[in-house]
Amino acid sequence: MAGRSSWWVVASDADPDHGWHWDRFFRTPMDPSEPFNWGGPNWINSTVSFARIKEMRAHDHVVAYQAAEGILGFAELASNGYQAAPGGKFDSFDLAAPPSVRLKAAIPFEIVKDLPRANENFEFVRLVKQGSVFRVTTDGYAQLIRLAKQLNADQATRIASLE
Repeated sequence: MAGRSSWWVVASDADPDHGWHWDRFFRTPMDPSEPFNWGGPNWINSTVSFARIKEMRAHDHVVAYQAAEGILGFAELASNGYQAAPGGKFDSFDLAAPPSVRLKAAIPFEIVKDLPRANENFEFVRLVKQGSVFRVTTDGYAQLIRLAKQLNADQATRIASLE
């Protein structure tokens, strides 16, 4: 689907009160007709993330980044970004069950930050501060898809379906 935006979504299970791991999405059996809620006022607390979630649209691409592990996979938004509480901040979105792919070999952050134009293509590389949702340019997303296919050749067809 042309014209989709791409978002780098960070999860971290280091903090038990605010932690979350991408495997909860990728490995939990899901009803494909039911979206998977992500975020909420107890999880999203960055002004950058509030602004990015407000921009999110259904069918946008999601880069699933796990702190200290790297990019674990790719998903798609099932909803626009929204406010969990009416009149609140934009702090929530829903992920679509399919299409998604959990990579067998994660893409380490060290490789991503060394990609050409990484500072321009990946807001996370430029900011690496507080936040959970960051912009990825169209070129940056294409770089990540190519890299994922190189590191996960046996998953290349599934990965290509998320281009």
